[in-house]
Amino acid sequence: MRSGAGWRFWTGVLTWTLAFGSTAVAAFQLHQYVRFDERFLVPGPPAPGEAPPAFSITGAVHVSRARVERLFENDFGRSLLLLPLDARRKQLLAIDWVEDASVTRLWPNRVVVRIKERTPVAFADLGGGRARMALIDAHGVILESPERARFSFPVLRGVDETQSERQRGERVRAMMRLLKELGAAAKDISEVDATTADSLTVTWQGAGRVVHLTMGDRNFRSRFDNFVNMYPEIRKRSASLSAFDLRLDDRITAKE
Repeated sequence: MRSGAGWRFWTGVLTWTLAFGSTAVAAFQLHQYVRFDERFLVPGPPAPGEAPPAFSITGAVHVSRARVERLFENDFGRSLLLLPLDARRKQLLAIDWVEDASVTRLWPNRVVVRIKERTPVAFADLGGGRARMALIDAHGVILESPERARFSFPVLRGVDETQSERQRGERVRAMMRLLKELGAAAKDISEVDATTADSLTVTWQGAGRVVHLTMGDRNFRSRFDNFVNMYPEIRKRSASLSAFDLRLDDRITAKE
C-alpha cells in the first residue's frame, strides 16, 4: 500500500516538473520572440499623415511635443515589451506643465501618451521685473510661458522660487478667493499683492486712475463696493491720494 502511494506521488511530481519545465521554456521563447521580432519594435515619432501613428501624444497643448518625444528616444527601435512605463510616467510628471500623465502599450508596437496639463490662473512676478515673470497654477506650480500663447490674468506679487510649493499655493488660492468674491468687478483688478497672505492688496484700475487697496482677508466684496461707492467723494477731497486701507469694514483710511 505504502509502495503504491509512493509510486503515485513520485509520478505526480515528475508530471508537474515536466509541465512546469515546458511552460518555462515556452515562456522564455515567447519573451525572446516579442523582444527581438521586428513587428514589436516601436517606430520613431510619426511621419506627417501617418494614421494611426505608432507613437501618439494626446492632451498636449502647451507642453512641447518635442520635449515629450525626447523622453522616449531610447525606446524607439526597441521592443514594446521593454518600454518602462512607470519610469516614463515619472519623467513626464517632472515637466512643469504636466499635472498628470499615463503611458499605454498597444500591441504589437504602438505607444499612447496621455497628458493632463496644468491650468494657469495668474502671472507671477518672481523678481519685480518682466524678465522674472512666469505663469502659476492654483497649486503654486510655476509654469514656463509657452511661445505664441496669449493669456489674460492679473499679476500676482509676493511669490518667488525660494518659497515652497505649498507657500505659493496658499497665496494663489487667497488671490483666487478674492477675485471670485469680487465677481464681475475683478476684471478691473490688474495686480494682487499676496506678500502677506492674510492681508491682500489689489491694484484697481477704475474711474480713469490706478488705486491700491489693502483688502485684508475677508469681506472683499462689501469692502470693495463700499469704496467704489465712496470714491467719487474721496477723489474730490483727496485727488492726489492713490492708496487706501479697507481692512476696517466701517471706514476707509487713506495711506500716504
